[in-house]
Amino acid sequence: MASTRYSRGRIWNGEKSFKLSNQQRDILLLLMQSKQVSLESFSECLWPHPDDMPDAWKEVIRVVVRQLKKKLLALDADYTITCKYGRGYSLEELGKEDVLPRLLPPATKRVNQLNNFAIPALPNR
Repeated sequence: MASTRYSRGRIWNGEKSFKLSNQQRDILLLLMQSKQVSLESFSECLWPHPDDMPDAWKEVIRVVVRQLKKKLLALDADYTITCKYGRGYSLEELGKEDVLPRLLPPATKRVNQLNNFAIPALPNR
């Protein structure tokens, strides 16, 4: 099984890879260095000078994290980014079977359960 790795602005898993934007790269590197990262820590990393920070900086960070999570999922990565309310974001290692249930919205999980439901065969009359 291939393991996910980071090198020169790209994330790799086996032969598959994605190029990361500068903001995605900075967020991933910060997550790799710390157990928990707050929105404020992300903002200090992305915009060292407060004058450069956009007004909607929290939303910008959330969008960049969402984009990064999608890339990790598309790679079948060994880890994902999770958010714990009031604590911040963290990088968590996952087994492959854990990835889909955690990242799919509840409605999609329910549809998948219904699609996998086996209908018993009717007796011949």
